[in-house]
This record gives sequence, structure tokens and C-alpha cells, in this order.
Amino acid sequence: DGGLRCRVRVATAARAAARDAATLRGACDVLVITPGRLERLLGDGTVSLRAATDVVLDEVDGLALADGGAALAPLRDLEARFVFVTATLPRTLEKTLRAEFPGLEVLKGPGLHRAPPGLDVRLVDCTPDASGESPDPTFSRKARALLTALGAGAPARALVFCNTIEGCRRAENALRRADR
Repeated sequence: DGGLRCRVRVATAARAAARDAATLRGACDVLVITPGRLERLLGDGTVSLRAATDVVLDEVDGLALADGGAALAPLRDLEARFVFVTATLPRTLEKTLRAEFPGLEVLKGPGLHRAPPGLDVRLVDCTPDASGESPDPTFSRKARALLTALGAGAPARALVFCNTIEGCRRAENALRRADR
């Protein structure tokens, strides 16, 4: 009763690194952090994971494949329990991760991205074409596709996934401008 009684801290690229460093000066029981910020704060000595007993990583397939797994490198020598969560994990990559992280627990499931009955899912491919257009025209195309998808059938509620914080902000701004 009375909650978890743990000290939780968060550190993401959405906040200034100096603010994260100040937040993390004291001890914490749970650290919620993005891979890039973890790499930076480990590199400059702001964060130490020597006392970590559990490490949970979401979307580990992307982390392991990006830059040869550079984001995972600082974790390899930890004596912690690892839980990797992912919807997709090729067998060869899982085998490699199990070899590098003894005792690894992997949470995955074929139905993780399956939509429940009655939910209308609209996937929009906004991949840039081969012309090498700049990111702004690419985002403009994404915003138009989002507005078109939301306008067709005008859902009472919608959930829009974006890969980055910046993408979330830009999508929100585009929707607010369209709502004027």
C-alpha cells in the first residue's frame, strides 16, 4: 500500500543535457532513458550503471542493428538482468544477443502489432522517393497523408505513432494548423 516508493528519473533528448545531468545527480531506483541520451551520459560520466540490477530495453532490434549495436555496447559488461522487448527479432540476431547477454529474457509475440477487432488501421507509406528530396518536403507529404487519413471517415479518436519526439511535435503542429 502507498505505491512503489522508488525514485524515478527520466532523461531524453527532448530536454537539455545539463538539465538531465542535474536531475541525475542524486541516486535513483528507476531510470527511464532513450538510447542516445544513455550513450551520451555514460560517455561523460554523468550516469553509471554499475549498481543496475535490471535493464529493460524496448525496440531492441532497432538498437542492435543501428550502428552495429553501438547503443548496446556500454551494457555488455554489466552484471544485470536484461529484458529485451520487441515485436520483431530475427533468429540470428536473437542468437547473437543471447550470446552477448547471458540470462537474457526476450519478450516478443506474433500478435504484438495485431489490431483488435473493430479498430480501423491505416498505414501510410511516406518513404522519400529516389530524387533525394529534403526532409521538409518529406514531412509535408506525411502531413498531407495524415490529414487525408483522418479526414476520410473522420474518426472520433485517433492514435498517431511517430518515431521521434520531433516527429510528434511536427505532427501535432500540422494537426493544430489544420484545425484552425
